[in-house]
Amino acid sequence: MNNVTINQDYRILGNGSKWFGGSQDDLDLLIQRLEESTLHPRFHETGFKSHLSTDITLLDEQHKSFAGGVKYVGNFLGLSAGFNVLVKRGSKTDELLNRLIEINIDSFNYQLALSEYQNLKASE
Repeated sequence: MNNVTINQDYRILGNGSKWFGGSQDDLDLLIQRLEESTLHPRFHETGFKSHLSTDITLLDEQHKSFAGGVKYVGNFLGLSAGFNVLVKRGSKTDELLNRLIEINIDSFNYQLALSEYQNLKASE
């Protein structure tokens, strides 16, 4: 798998708006974006966080060490910088991303964007 950032606690499958084959932005830039930019509410219904299967037979070879872990996915409002990160559950990275996403979701800007997004979806 090319252009995947691998760390003991996390694996970045996608981070930032990239051309196919481009290197992914590092975790520090995702953390900065989560602190400074509003998450896009399109992911509100499905969640920014999902749990990976604990059955390693369901995971491909390169992801088996993340069995039972967490997958964080999302994008930002007005900023094309999607992210897709696998994290070991309970790691410092998991705790940090979870906290930053919760703070972002609780923010006034996110709640406003969510309300506007839900109104737009309801009128379709």
